[in-house]
Amino acid sequence: MTEYRRTKPRNFSERLYRVLLYAYPRSFRDEFGDAMIEFHRDRLAHARREAGLPRRAGVWAQVATDLLRNALPARVESVRRRIRKHAEARAARREVMPAKREELMFQSFIQDVRFALRGMRRTPAFTATVLATLALGIGGSVAAFSAVNGVLLRPLPFRDPARLVRLEHRAPYQTVSEPEFADYRRDARSFSRLAAYSDAFAIIAAGSGAEPERLRVLQVTDDFFATLGTTVLLGRTFTAEEEIRGGPPVVVISHGLWMRRFGGDAAAVGQQIVMNDRPRTVVGVLAPGAEFPSNDYSAWLPTRLNYDTLWTRNNHYLSVIGRLAPGASAEQASAEVRALAQRMSRDFPETYSPDEPLIAGVVPLHNHTVAEVRPYLVTLLGAVLFVQLIACVNVANLLLARGEARRKELAIRSALGAGGLRVARQAFTESLLLAGMGGVAGVALAAMAVRVLRSVVPANVPRAQDIAIDP
Repeated sequence: MTEYRRTKPRNFSERLYRVLLYAYPRSFRDEFGDAMIEFHRDRLAHARREAGLPRRAGVWAQVATDLLRNALPARVESVRRRIRKHAEARAARREVMPAKREELMFQSFIQDVRFALRGMRRTPAFTATVLATLALGIGGSVAAFSAVNGVLLRPLPFRDPARLVRLEHRAPYQTVSEPEFADYRRDARSFSRLAAYSDAFAIIAAGSGAEPERLRVLQVTDDFFATLGTTVLLGRTFTAEEEIRGGPPVVVISHGLWMRRFGGDAAAVGQQIVMNDRPRTVVGVLAPGAEFPSNDYSAWLPTRLNYDTLWTRNNHYLSVIGRLAPGASAEQASAEVRALAQRMSRDFPETYSPDEPLIAGVVPLHNHTVAEVRPYLVTLLGAVLFVQLIACVNVANLLLARGEARRKELAIRSALGAGGLRVARQAFTESLLLAGMGGVAGVALAAMAVRVLRSVVPANVPRAQDIAIDP
């Protein structure tokens, strides 16, 4: 079917009629346009012969009537058919094309990956440089963040650790004496529990083929494990009868000591070990990571305070931890113990001089535990992230230089019909492949670095056993 506008208009009237014919659908114009123009010529010629201008005016009135009566309904019906046809075609594409489109996209992605791998094989020096740079940067960042996450960010391994606090005195006292601990425990309402501890050393006698061993132990008051909410792997913690004066000699040991002395035998609970020439019964084994205040401690012994005959207030040797009461905050607890310390200073002027008053405060236990290592770890993380930034800049420069060298190749691909999006997708695939391989190498390097770090870190670093790569 040919379009009807094959001859030039003869005059303005015919040109105007051709414009008005656009009110009809294109299919109608292609089929009947030429015939309608011929009819219009004949009709105007007849009108010119019959009555001149008045008659021709009637002809144009008839044209307008035809447009309103026939052209506009035909145009509306044509639009409806076109919309219906488009909807049917779109529905058909929805039924047939998704699987094909996904297949084509997958095949295109596979082609991009293959092309990227061939390019990497053609430039082994460039590939090795980029991968080594990424591996070093990512490996160092992951290892440093693993240390920061394990020591600083991860919550303490106790029940509701956000409510655990440490009560401490300002210099020159620092720690707490037995009478002060008794006063805080009796009068402080911001705590649901208070417990105290002090560290010491003990010698485990030889036995079961093991050599004598010098251990760092923690002597704890009653409610110590209940205050912390400690998790035990085997057995239990101390009972009320074992925590009072004259109770049986018992001990709770760490997971590390259990593995060293008992080989991980579950029957260790109930057995005896000789500590400082005194046999003690093992009643529990703590879960890995539950050691407090650090994994440098291997055993926990009960300190049985006699609250009727406490030592003098001058003997400051106890460290105090507490669990906040429901609804209480660390700020409220700090204000309360500060007021109690001021009262003690007034009641016992012979112990606390005006020049050195007793000043107490409360800090979250997590902050106190990591206070000494926080500056070093934050500095380490900042330095490593700066190195990672340098690595990213170097890799970006390498990729830009390679892109400049490939301008001719990209121009040829564009000339062969590859669009800008297609070229960009290929470049993105190559970068993604390099980043993925560099990331895998970096994580593998970080795993080795973390293993070395855990083996060389000092035992007194808190929570060193928690340093691990977190997915």
